[in-house]
Amino acid sequence: MRLRPITVCCAAAALLMGWAGCGGDTAGLPVETDEPLYREGQQLEKQGRTKEALASYLRLISRRGDDAPESHLEAGLIELEEIKDPIAAIYHFRRFLELEPKSPLAPRVRDEIERARRDFASTLPAQNWETNPGGGDVDRIAQLEAENEQLKAELAALRGSAMVSAPHPAAAGAGGISPLPDAGEAAAAETTASPLVPIADNASPPAPAARMRTHVVAAHDTLYSLSRRYYGTSAKWRQILAANRDQLSGDHPDLRIGEVLKIP
Repeated sequence: MRLRPITVCCAAAALLMGWAGCGGDTAGLPVETDEPLYREGQQLEKQGRTKEALASYLRLISRRGDDAPESHLEAGLIELEEIKDPIAAIYHFRRFLELEPKSPLAPRVRDEIERARRDFASTLPAQNWETNPGGGDVDRIAQLEAENEQLKAELAALRGSAMVSAPHPAAAGAGGISPLPDAGEAAAAETTASPLVPIADNASPPAPAARMRTHVVAAHDTLYSLSRRYYGTSAKWRQILAANRDQLSGDHPDLRIGEVLKIP
C-alpha cells in the first residue's frame, strides 16, 4: 500500500504556528501541501505522469530547502516504485525522516528504506552483499563507475593516436592525399597494429581525453540536482560523488556553499 502524506496534520500545525514556519530560512512559507507545485505533482501522479510529477516535487524541494518533507516522501516513492532507482529513493526517505523524525509515518518510511535496500542488494553479486551488507557498496560501485569512465577515455585516446599514421607513398593519390582504405585493408591494418603496451608502475598514465569541469556549490544544490543539470538525469550522481571523494564523505554528503566540485 502506497504511503500518503498526512496533510491534515501539516495544515493544523502550520495554523497553530501562525504561518511562522520551522526555521528562520523558511519563515513566511505557506503550508507545503498547499503549494501549487505540490498540488501539480499530486495531479500529475493521478494522471500517471509520474516523471513530470517527480520534477514538480524536486522543484518544490529546491525552492523550500529544509521545509519540504512531504515532497521528499513523494519523490522517494516515485523513485522506488516508478523510476526504479532505490538509491535515490533512500536519499529522499532519509531526508523525510531527518525533517519529520516524529511523524506517524516514520516507521513505515523506515520499512520503505529497507525495501529499497533489498531492491538495491538484488542488483549486486550475492557474495559481496553477504560479506558486507549495506556497507560500502554504494562507494565501491561509484568508484568502479568513475574508474571505468576514466579507462574508456584513456583507451579512446590510445586508439586515436594509433590510427594516425603517415600515408603510404604507393597509395597516395593526386596531390599526395591517401585514398580511404576499403574494408579489407582496414581489417588487415587493425590485425597488424601493435598491441597496447602495459603502463609501467613508475610511468604516468595517459591524460584523459577531456578536461574535467568544475561547479561552485550554491544554495540548495545536491548531488542529484547537479547530476540532472550536467547529465540530464539524477542517476549519475554517484560519478560526481566518486570524483570528489577527497572532500566528500559518506553515501549522501551535504554540500557546502562555495565548495568547488569536479564534474567528470
